Amino acid sequence: MLRIHQIKMEIEHSDREIEIQLRKKLGMGASEPLSWRIARESLDLRKGQPARVVYSIDLFAGDREPKLLKKLGKDAERLDAEDQTHSTESGPKGNVLQFPPVVIGFGPAGMFAAERLSRHGYTPVIIERGSRVEKRVEDIETFWSSGVLNPESNVQFGEGGAGTFSDGKLTSRSKDPRGQQVLDLLAELGAPEDIRYRQKPHIGTDVLRHVVKAMRLRIEAQGGQFLFDTKVCLIKRLPDGLFELELSNGMKMKSDVVVLAVGHSARDTFAMLHGQGVELRQKPFAVGVRIEHQQSEINLQQYSEHLEALEKRYGASEYKLTATTSGGRGVYTFCMCPGGEVVAASSEPGGVVTNGMSRRARDMENANSALLVSVTPEDFNSKHLLSGIEFQRALEAAAYELGGRTYGAPYMTVGEFLGHRPFNASDETGKIKPTYRPHPVKADFRTAMPPFLLEALQDGLTQMGQKMKAFADGDGILTAFETRSSSPVRILRDENTFESISHPGLYPCGEGAGYAGGITSSAIDGIRVAEHILTRGRPELQASWD
Repeated sequence: MLRIHQIKMEIEHSDREIEIQLRKKLGMGASEPLSWRIARESLDLRKGQPARVVYSIDLFAGDREPKLLKKLGKDAERLDAEDQTHSTESGPKGNVLQFPPVVIGFGPAGMFAAERLSRHGYTPVIIERGSRVEKRVEDIETFWSSGVLNPESNVQFGEGGAGTFSDGKLTSRSKDPRGQQVLDLLAELGAPEDIRYRQKPHIGTDVLRHVVKAMRLRIEAQGGQFLFDTKVCLIKRLPDGLFELELSNGMKMKSDVVVLAVGHSARDTFAMLHGQGVELRQKPFAVGVRIEHQQSEINLQQYSEHLEALEKRYGASEYKLTATTSGGRGVYTFCMCPGGEVVAASSEPGGVVTNGMSRRARDMENANSALLVSVTPEDFNSKHLLSGIEFQRALEAAAYELGGRTYGAPYMTVGEFLGHRPFNASDETGKIKPTYRPHPVKADFRTAMPPFLLEALQDGLTQMGQKMKAFADGDGILTAFETRSSSPVRILRDENTFESISHPGLYPCGEGAGYAGGITSSAIDGIRVAEHILTRGRPELQASWD
């Protein structure tokens, strides 16, 4: 198979027109047989150049490959057909796992680790502290409508992980070929086909919920077993090298290998691991606010003179902005949600956490994004491994107080935040309306922020407004605080075996363990861990709990 690059099309075009352009590039007549599929689609909007949609095409060329490679030069490459999965016989002969693997957490890393293991007969037991996605949706909607929080079933905890209630963005900087495996499997489970090749693929929270359920059913059909609404309270390493897990339902379970795929909000689990001597380290993370604009203004600025054609083809526009403060601190947008809303993402009583979410259609009035500032351990001046969590909690508690202790979130306009206009708690007449659920509360949250955080946000926001005028619109809405963009700790693991450096057989992976950021990179990490377990030993089906 060949991959043909640089098939350039006008914005409005059909698949038939793609084939005509492909045949022209290949020098093939209209009657010659041609089998192809889209591998990548990107958008070229460089200034001074005509707007184009650019494709890479996978071509089934057969014995024509050598001739086409020579003809097309750098615009063609041969794809090697490699089986990057393991067979069920991949474990060392004679080395048998006594118990099924345990996967703790069913976010992206846990899902893809469990799927890969179950595909090869390892019958993993998946333990998820939160609820099945169907009940989880009900619990979250109750929280957003009434302010009644379920600490174990919310935006952070439950089937699918935190990403289930987001834009469902699948972009990743990783060049790992497993990334395409992730996209292909998601599409097979019901995600839109275009995620296989779009430059910026996304699923949308409404579709992703169904995909997550389909993944669970697939794993069950392959022999996996699930325990929902069950928290792992203790992980002990026994003298014989096995692990014993104590669960919140009173059960105890043993296993040779444990995949630790908890999310970045599993604070009590981090504390438990620290108490058990598992090696953890503080790591940098980020905190900030959610910023909202009118999506129509973002489209106008991003799409410019191609507005009508690009809105028709791609819908709501995205953006990604970065800045560096005069003091060298990074400020950046994160998890931008076109045509979406800001929602409560709390998981602990007495704390307000914000997040963004979009449906597949991205058809709501506002765009929103996290606006974050990089935070290092030096900023909270404590060597305690979990002090980053306390830093997050302090911001969440301050927002809870300012929001009236009912999970309302404090908000203010960009103009007020930057000091371009006086703060007015009674003025709610701006052209941009806050979307936060359960409910927004007009409040000046600047005094609740450490000085370095306030100064960095103001500096970064001003710089970003110079790059993208609509971004610093004085009527823009800032809602506080976004604190759960990444994990404040890293569970240390061997770079070759992926096992905990202090507890061999324990496999930290994904975003919560500090090795990924986002759905796709977390899924890739889960697959890599599963692949190593597949080389460790063959499964022996045996009950693992009592």
